[in-house]
Amino acid sequence: MTSSTHRRLDWLASAFAVCRVACLVVCVAMLSAPVVAAPAEDAIGRTKADPAVGLTLDELKANYEIVEDGDYKLTIGWDDKRSQVVFVSSVVETLGKMPIREVWSITNLYVPGNETADVAVALLKDAAGKILGGWQLRDFGDRLALVYCMQLPASLDAEGLRTAYLQTAIIADEKEKELTNGKDDF
Repeated sequence: MTSSTHRRLDWLASAFAVCRVACLVVCVAMLSAPVVAAPAEDAIGRTKADPAVGLTLDELKANYEIVEDGDYKLTIGWDDKRSQVVFVSSVVETLGKMPIREVWSITNLYVPGNETADVAVALLKDAAGKILGGWQLRDFGDRLALVYCMQLPASLDAEGLRTAYLQTAIIADEKEKELTNGKDDF
């Protein structure tokens, strides 16, 4: 064999080694990435409950029910006899390549004519002080509701999900007390 053949074989062996390493890196990355699948729909197009959420809530030994739209409903109770309903969405949206899930809670129903700029400004100021989440006005078809919502990675671990739903419940319940003179409707 000539020296030029040796150089070509050395180059080919080096290129093959680089390809093997690159393939190994890609395979490890694919196997270690969290798998988040969008929940399926039933025969009439309603979202089915995402089993990954159920498994995570089961791991936390959380009490929940699955509502008609496939979301998970938790009722968080406190010692002062108050409670707050929180929902963990089965629907997963994507931001770029990041799957996002919502954790949210109704604070108050919106009553047309009862709004003031002061309340809106207070909600915006309140949201500015939160690490994650914010206030939304959501349309539920027959009514609008003030909702506190966190938008989080869908692959959040169990403790992260617990922190999110408990914090959402606390924030929504405190604002409900403030806006309704202590009522506990949600």
